[in-house]
Amino acid sequence: MTPYYQDDLITLYLGSCLTITEWTSADVLITDPPYGVGGNLTTTTGTHEWDKTLDVRDQALAMFLSGGARGDELERPYAMFASPRRLDGAVPYRGLPLVWDKGDSVGMGDTRFPWRPNYELIYVSGPGWEGRRTSSVLRVPLSSKAATQEGHPTPKPIGLMRMLIEKAPPGVIADPFAGTGSTLLAAKQLGRRAIGVELDPTYAAHAVSRLAQDALDLGI
Repeated sequence: MTPYYQDDLITLYLGSCLTITEWTSADVLITDPPYGVGGNLTTTTGTHEWDKTLDVRDQALAMFLSGGARGDELERPYAMFASPRRLDGAVPYRGLPLVWDKGDSVGMGDTRFPWRPNYELIYVSGPGWEGRRTSSVLRVPLSSKAATQEGHPTPKPIGLMRMLIEKAPPGVIADPFAGTGSTLLAAKQLGRRAIGVELDPTYAAHAVSRLAQDALDLGI
């Protein structure tokens, strides 16, 4: 299939990750999939319905773990984000749950309680993760205006994605729910090859714009 965007390190496809299978041949999966919490986001590009079901996430994970285009059955490394509001649908894992502390400026949750859920979970599994042992709480602040500014309901800071990629196993990184491209941008900045897939053309176009600008900033 013809990529929507491609450079020396990054390949991005536009369409469904369930029918575009090139990403399944990658070596490690790092992605922010649907959470199953549902909702609508109003941005400068209109109102977007999102995140109604976990089915696509579970099918994509099964495709990756089964070897996908590589055709192997090895235990494969992945890091997947999940919402604490859907622990009943938590990502199947055999490793370590990390906590992303988003800072004090975000989080609404159940207003009956005097605490705000300003964190998300990241389920990490599989072999090959390496690097200096650090806290399993990743403290990377997120602006309360980030979703509106990025035009995406669940934006991820590039710095956060770099933290994951810096300790990821070697090889190509896959992000089948690429959104506006934070995983791809972090991979590019670290000199890692990555393959992304994004279903929404608005998000994909924004990802391409960010990738192109990043190439200019890096002098590529």
